[in-house]
Amino acid sequence: MIGNNELKGRMYYSKILLFGEYSILLEGDALAVPWKKKYAYWKQGAFDYSRKLTDFYFYLLQQRVQSIDKDAFYESIQSGWHFESNIPMGYGLGSSGSLTAAIYSKFGLNQEVDINALRAQFSIIESYYHGTSSGFDPLISYFGKAIYLRKTALKVYPLNTFSLSNFFLVDSGIKRSEKNLITNTYEKLINQPKKLGERLVTLQNDAIQCLIGSEQGLDQHIRKISHFQLNFLRDLIPDNLSNFWKRGLQNDTFYLKLCGAGGGGYYLGYTNKRSNIEVLQVKYPIYWLEDYSSDLY
Repeated sequence: MIGNNELKGRMYYSKILLFGEYSILLEGDALAVPWKKKYAYWKQGAFDYSRKLTDFYFYLLQQRVQSIDKDAFYESIQSGWHFESNIPMGYGLGSSGSLTAAIYSKFGLNQEVDINALRAQFSIIESYYHGTSSGFDPLISYFGKAIYLRKTALKVYPLNTFSLSNFFLVDSGIKRSEKNLITNTYEKLINQPKKLGERLVTLQNDAIQCLIGSEQGLDQHIRKISHFQLNFLRDLIPDNLSNFWKRGLQNDTFYLKLCGAGGGGYYLGYTNKRSNIEVLQVKYPIYWLEDYSSDLY
């Protein structure tokens, strides 16, 4: 069993996918950052709280996952350790990724130092929740830093590498529930004769390069993504939010885009002036990314 002091203390933070939603499935680039407003940690309490972890333990056994000390994991569960989290499920914040990172961090054997090998291990573990996993989300929670994926190459960035001051989150108040949402959207992107998938990859990749390179014109890159998603991925945007989405584009005051799979949860916004989103703040909870993001470890 892992000692109490080894389980206590560390926070595993949620993640925000700045760019890469769906294009990552088409071998496009992705850029994600940790968000410390939502987090999880190990806590010792009543045994009943740990039953879901017991199911996870049996999955690790069945899949013969060799990278986890399964005996230590099971003994800790039996001792009442569970994973306390305020990261909402179905909101695109990486709730399963944080648990994957936490399990590997505390129960991993021969812990990988190579980030690509680590991602491969995370992919196996997180597949318990999604059937398949890219292994990308847990990396953000594990390192507590920005992660840039380009093709198969991964790079860790300190958050002060680029400015997040103009980014904000909009809480739609709707939990994503459509199980086939990602699969259906992926098929739409690759099967449309308009080459929607290729267009989305280009838009996302260009925005990432602009942000990382601190180039001018990031707002226009995000505007193009916002316009594309409103036109071609409209079913991923709640009806009550779409009117604000359109207003921001029409007035060039703010731009909204998907933050993950869409269909509910959080949406990402960008504006050059905070007073521009007062109309949004009347209707939705708003969170500025820079208020809850920093280099954590």
